[in-house]
Amino acid sequence: MKKKLLLPLALSVFSISGFAQVYTNPSTGDVGIGTSSPLKKLHVVGDTRIQRGGSTNYLDFSFNASYTTIMSDHPGTGQKSLVIGVSPTGPTGTDRHIFFQAGKSSGAMQTRMIIHGNGNVGIGNTSPTYKLQVTGNSKWTGNASSFTEVNSNTSGQYLRQYGNDGSTQSWLIRGYALNGVQAEFNSGGINVNGKIKTKEVNVTASGWLDYVFRPGYQLMPLSELETFIHKNGHLPDVPTEAEVMENGVNLAEMNAKLLEKVEELTLYVLELQRKNEEQDELIKTLMN
Repeated sequence: MKKKLLLPLALSVFSISGFAQVYTNPSTGDVGIGTSSPLKKLHVVGDTRIQRGGSTNYLDFSFNASYTTIMSDHPGTGQKSLVIGVSPTGPTGTDRHIFFQAGKSSGAMQTRMIIHGNGNVGIGNTSPTYKLQVTGNSKWTGNASSFTEVNSNTSGQYLRQYGNDGSTQSWLIRGYALNGVQAEFNSGGINVNGKIKTKEVNVTASGWLDYVFRPGYQLMPLSELETFIHKNGHLPDVPTEAEVMENGVNLAEMNAKLLEKVEELTLYVLELQRKNEEQDELIKTLMN
């Protein structure tokens, strides 16, 4: 009986001594390569290569003190694509996801990025509802040291661009108002603190001022207009300097108001011309 029990043990010892770096655990069936204490069915210590039979393409698992890499290669024809995938439960299913985890919280691994089976990608978010959904800020680098920043603060979100020196702010778009910025996009429109250069501005108006030339329009007599100007220091229905400095100027309204004054001025000129012609005729009559 003892001889029968010693035979498998002897074979196991022979296997270990015969293959030096390959170890087996008879009690569990675990196999170790580069380790005499395998913890899995196959436990490999060191870089590993899985090569396709009858071909030179392979998949490498490599390690160093800083990181671990998984790389596919085909030395004969150049690198091949590496596919990481999971199969859903049905032929059109989307119920399996790819998780990328790093770091722990309370001892639990943390998912930093996820690719849902429906194609949505989440960064800092495990339930993305868009093709790309990022929870937190992001930085998109460009030429030199320039970059675009997507960020938020207690007031709301903003999008900001920095120039090639990496520190000079080029433009700012955000959903809340704050003085001293180059541009603000909010529910009230666009506020620009600086110059606007454009080839064309098309302003939509709710009405126009042609009613000035319609019959029955009452011009303010010139004597009353003169009195108003001396008293108020501006034309009727035109905002004062204080109002403009405080509230700015509505471009559409101001252009319409200026047109109204030009049309009124035209009527004044025509009226003066008519009176001059009448006076000329009266002078001619008196002279004759």
